[in-house]
Amino acid sequence: MTTVGLQSPLGIDPLFLRAEQEAYDFELFPSSGEDKAIYQELEGLVPYSRVMAEVRRLKELDVDEYVRISVAPAESPIRPGILDVLAQSPGEVLYHREYGPLVVEERMLPFPSGLRRIGIIAQNRKVNNGVWMPEHHNQASTDLQRFADLHIPVVTFVDTPGADAGEAANCNNQAHSISRLIANFAQVCIPSIGIILGNGYSGGAIPLTTTNLILSVRDGVFNTIQPRGLANIARKYNLSWQECAKYVGVSAYELFEQGYIDGVIDYVPGEEDNIANLWNAVRTGISAIEKQAAIRIKTDDQFAAALKEHYERCIRRFSDPSPTLQAIQSQSALPFPVYPGAVANMFEITIRYLRSLSLRRRIHFTRLETYGALADVEIPSGDLANRTAAENEAIFRKWLENPFEIKYDDDLRRRWIRFADRKKDVGRKRSRVGQFFRGDPDTEWNKALHNLCIDYSFHLFNLWKDAAPNNLLFLIRYLCEMTPQPETSTPQTVIDVITRNDIYKAFIAYAQQILTFDYFYNNIIANLREIAEEGKDRNAISYKTIDQLVTRASENAVAQVTAMLPESELVTRDKDRALADFNNWLKRITSLPRKERFYKEIERWKPLVFPRIPEPLFAIITYIFNDIMPNYLRAKARNNPRLFSGRFNIKNIGIKDFWNRLEIAYHDLLIHDTLVKTKKKVASDPVPIHQKILDAYFEDFQELYGNLVSADPVKFPGFRLAIDSAIKKGITPCSAITGLAKFKYADQEVQVGLLISNNLFQAGAWDMAATEKFCKLMLECAQRKLPLVCFISSGGMNT
Repeated sequence: MTTVGLQSPLGIDPLFLRAEQEAYDFELFPSSGEDKAIYQELEGLVPYSRVMAEVRRLKELDVDEYVRISVAPAESPIRPGILDVLAQSPGEVLYHREYGPLVVEERMLPFPSGLRRIGIIAQNRKVNNGVWMPEHHNQASTDLQRFADLHIPVVTFVDTPGADAGEAANCNNQAHSISRLIANFAQVCIPSIGIILGNGYSGGAIPLTTTNLILSVRDGVFNTIQPRGLANIARKYNLSWQECAKYVGVSAYELFEQGYIDGVIDYVPGEEDNIANLWNAVRTGISAIEKQAAIRIKTDDQFAAALKEHYERCIRRFSDPSPTLQAIQSQSALPFPVYPGAVANMFEITIRYLRSLSLRRRIHFTRLETYGALADVEIPSGDLANRTAAENEAIFRKWLENPFEIKYDDDLRRRWIRFADRKKDVGRKRSRVGQFFRGDPDTEWNKALHNLCIDYSFHLFNLWKDAAPNNLLFLIRYLCEMTPQPETSTPQTVIDVITRNDIYKAFIAYAQQILTFDYFYNNIIANLREIAEEGKDRNAISYKTIDQLVTRASENAVAQVTAMLPESELVTRDKDRALADFNNWLKRITSLPRKERFYKEIERWKPLVFPRIPEPLFAIITYIFNDIMPNYLRAKARNNPRLFSGRFNIKNIGIKDFWNRLEIAYHDLLIHDTLVKTKKKVASDPVPIHQKILDAYFEDFQELYGNLVSADPVKFPGFRLAIDSAIKKGITPCSAITGLAKFKYADQEVQVGLLISNNLFQAGAWDMAATEKFCKLMLECAQRKLPLVCFISSGGMNT
């Protein structure tokens, strides 16, 4: 590899220029002798021929077998974690701390030259599934810098489904903590090795793989998104997550073939006989990184000259920092050397330099002038719908094979006993006095039947939770098709009870009503904004509002359910009759003294279905069903709205600081509604967002690198179609637009470098072409001494 005419225009650090030139050379000539040399230096790896044979074997597998072999092992709940691995590992432990799912350790590891100290930063799958919060990323940054100050190599172990994306994590700036850890790993001047120990997904894995080498155990998996999330991207092609995982290739062997990892360690957690392979790979990996740095300094004179000047600049910056540098350092979250020994030497700088090149070599993009659109892109025929239906049925069949025994639930057991007792009295004649005290036998049996169906249907509804809609449909079909059990049988389980000849027909009707109630409940949730607004402003809900809400929600729910029911005389498919039946069922439920217990149980699990709905709003729904709905139904039955009182009773709602929390929840709903409306408006707006930003704040925009576009390195289903479609529409198939422009500020104009997310392509999801554009733009701005301004609005990372 040669570089001609390397200069330092405007005082730019020549090592930075050198790195960009080498990255450009690699774009032209992708093969890398250095990479092959390092692979040959490592011990404990699966041989190259065996890796390639495994890649070929995986390509021949069907989807389910691929998932069983490549994805399932890393997700096994009984899989050993990092503490099990460390317990079997050699060397003296000098330091060990656990911060929940974060494990930090220092240990002495034997090298040919003697014992050496190494640092370890790892994710512990046995605590919170290895998912880190911001405090774990920040602690990892602190320990990483401590290792750098000690000048000891660092090894990371990745085993996580991703970083925490919940409310608490985002309130504490999760994105910033991840970015900070990535930046720290990129800039430390010590050898670093990232090892995929199990799951390696999303933002939880990326920081710990910003390393000189990335290795994986044999059954490790690594991707920017979890396999189950892949299907959300390719859903329009009817592809299941299993199919997406196979098409992308998430196994260690395929990742090696694609160039995203540097080797596959011949080890799986739990294999005591192969634990030596893991640490041999670590030991020889560190040695290979250091050897590569020494060879580069020794054999590349131009690099050595640029390195010498860079090192001298580092010394000058430390000993005599400029006011500008001091101002930057005072505001930066990244560490700077604070004493002479913390200034990296030339070998350490070379290690960091080689890491940057290794990361840049993993970037794949293409150019418009060399891109060849495909005449007909073949999209694999997906089986998402069939697979989802089969999975749902399997869940129901599993319950059918092992139903709940009624002896373990006092309410279910008592309902059955009461029904059986009332059944014995059917047909008996009672005197007027007997009927007065004990009721009519047929009427009492009918009441017991309905109460049994109510309790058993609510039991199943709350047992199945978010799987209830599918399971109830399967149950209705099953009851319509099965042969009823004789009335003489003594039931032991729920299914024994509801399949009896004297129960199953009534239970089918109640199953239909509880299924309709689920959709009714969800339709109420869809209209929460108007409820929250009225409750917040008036401390009550009006008859008009509740009447419109209940009418609309019940009609929609009945229409949804009747469309799904099987063709059978045992179900009600006529919408008018089904609506009347549901309204009667609702009246019966609201008259029950135990109704609040049913609603409270639903309130506990419905947030799983609607995670974005704040807690106070679910409490309001429970209050509406339990307190307001009976009042409303009575007023409606008498056709007298004046009888209705929709005033909220805080004591009955049972939430502390309710009004304040309702106010916050209401504004959360408004924000969500605004985002939805904005997305629809943006989608139909003929002027794209990036153009509006340019028109509002900039003049004389000159686009740079507009010919760099996304590639499709892993052949993700449908992505090539998206690229072709964008080109045909005149849209740049890249998530970022870059260039130079004049920023309009008061009466001044300032020349700046500019990057704006391109939301017209893949919702601005960041891709490799955008990364390359950003790197080139930074160089351009450095050469011109221009500030760099970025407007980022991204749908995440492209896969």
